[in-house]
Amino acid sequence: MDLRKTIQSRGLKLTKPRLAIISVLENQKKPLTAKEVFAAIGKAYNKVTVYRNINALEELALVSVDIFNGEKRYCVKEKQHHHITCTKCGKSNCLPCHHVFKTIKDFSQIDHQVVISGICVSCTN
Repeated sequence: MDLRKTIQSRGLKLTKPRLAIISVLENQKKPLTAKEVFAAIGKAYNKVTVYRNINALEELALVSVDIFNGEKRYCVKEKQHHHITCTKCGKSNCLPCHHVFKTIKDFSQIDHQVVISGICVSCTN
């Protein structure tokens, strides 16, 4: 998905903070908390601006959201996928998702979340 085109097609402007957030999320190999996104941007924008823009991307379902240890983590929404996260170091790997929910009576725009955790090889040695 071209996130920039999708944002524009939904009537939002490609502001500098949004572009910075998208760039950070696109260049990560694991989901990030809003705090981590803010830190990665390097304080070029204030915290409220960063959090507000992340929330806007979430509300429009343009980012995937995982909740791990009670904290939301964000990544660019591509094909439906899940993550397995190490409970010791926080390392995260993507896992493909093969669940298909096209029609469930009385529901539309169906999304789902699966939390998978474990201990990575580096932490077990």
